[in-house]
Parts: sequence; C-alpha cells; structure tokens
Amino acid sequence: MIMPHDPERPPSLIAVDVLDLGPLYQEAVRHYIGLKPERALWSAQKRARLKIRTECRWGRVLLEDQTLYMLNERGEGPKESLSSVVRAYVELFAEMPSAPGDPGFFESRPFCKVALDKSAAEVFRSLGIVGLEEFVRAKLPEMEEAYNEWLSILQKARDRATRPRSRAHA
Repeated sequence: MIMPHDPERPPSLIAVDVLDLGPLYQEAVRHYIGLKPERALWSAQKRARLKIRTECRWGRVLLEDQTLYMLNERGEGPKESLSSVVRAYVELFAEMPSAPGDPGFFESRPFCKVALDKSAAEVFRSLGIVGLEEFVRAKLPEMEEAYNEWLSILQKARDRATRPRSRAHA
C-alpha cells in the first residue's frame, strides 16, 4: 500500500518513493537462465553469483487524487498516470562477477523488459522517499530538460488534483 505524501514536506517538493524491485529478482533469474539451455547446467555456485540489475533506480509519485506516476532517475517513464493500460517498462540486465577461472560478464543490453501497471507499481516496497529534484536533477545534472518536463507534468497533475471542485448550478 502506498502512503500519502508527508504533510511535513515543503509543498514545492513532489515526493518520490524509491522502489525496491527485489520481488522481481527470483523470477528474473529463472527467466534469464531459461533463455539459453546451457545455463541450466551452471553449478549452484555460479547461479548464486548471477546478479540481475535494472538500468537505474525507479520511483513512484502518488498525487492526492490517487493518480500514480512512475519514473526513473533519468526522468524517463510514461507521461500519463499508470493504469491497467499505461505501464512503465523496467529493463533488466545480467551481471556475473568474476571468480577464479571465470572472467564473468557484464551485459550492456537488457535481456528483458518488465511491464509495470498501476497495481504492480503499488505493491513494491519503498526504499525511501526523496524529492523529485533530488531524485532526478541532482543525481544527473545533464537531465535538466527531462527533469523540467516531468516537473511540469506532475505539477499540472497535482494542480488538477488539488483544484477546488466547482459545481455547476442549474
């Protein structure tokens, strides 16, 4: 369950839950090993060395009207709020640290993309909450344009969510 924004945070900041994508891990390991038959022959020690990683950290932004956005620390993600149709796609990469007699590897191309819809994004545990600026712009200063675009989109969504509802009188 996603907790609402902390009322102690300054209103100019948009809170981002940094997500723990760990629950995907075992399924991703099984999928990666199943992609090539020879991997099924790997020893338990070699399988234990296999690391699955995402391209970068991912976070979710929950606005007051319960709309949910997902973005990564490079400012990438769907421009619309998540739903059963709108999804964020998280790329998974494999890495094998070296060991005596085995040089290991570090794959630069993803072996799969995982689609996360609203219900999937809601179940991930949060690793912590940061401000959007800290999450995107301060982490990668060259992403200023992406940050500004996301800030604009999220500010508009927040304004819609917090705008007083006017009722038409007949």
